[in-house]
Amino acid sequence: MAMSFDAFLWALTQQESGGNYRAVGVWVGGDRAYGRYQVMGANIPSWTAKHYGRRLTPQQFLTNNAAQDA
Repeated sequence: MAMSFDAFLWALTQQESGGNYRAVGVWVGGDRAYGRYQVMGANIPSWTAKHYGRRLTPQQFLTNNAAQDA
């Protein structure tokens, strides 16, 4: 049986951050991952501009659940 998209997202977040929107990963090659889905900091400004409609910094992203879920 195929996994639903919601079940997939839940499993992904549990693996990446334990579901924690405020999770911050370790430094890897000069960058780190942020938030529930562990998006790399260098990707956040362009990713949020495209998918959230507003360019955010990693710190803004970290405190914005809606942007992370976008």
